[in-house]
Amino acid sequence: VLFFSLFLLIYLLSLLGNVLIVLLVALDGRLHTPMYFFICNLSLVELYCITQYYFFFSLAATELFILTPMAFDRYAAICRPFHYALLFSPQT
Repeated sequence: VLFFSLFLLIYLLSLLGNVLIVLLVALDGRLHTPMYFFICNLSLVELYCITQYYFFFSLAATELFILTPMAFDRYAAICRPFHYALLFSPQT
């Protein structure tokens, strides 16, 4: 729980900091210089990577929950063919 809280805090602060940089550069006209343009681009790239990691790991976890029953189904069909009908009948 401690590590989860620590990494969640770091993740949220990083996300918030990058969003603030993008918003400040977009809203303040004095920051429309090449230096701030590149800083904004770096923040957008980091936001993209953070979002990509989030979706990758959440989809990987979803895939795990889908593949586990499928693997058990194949195991039951191959290794216990006579019990397959009993294991996956509508009554169970």
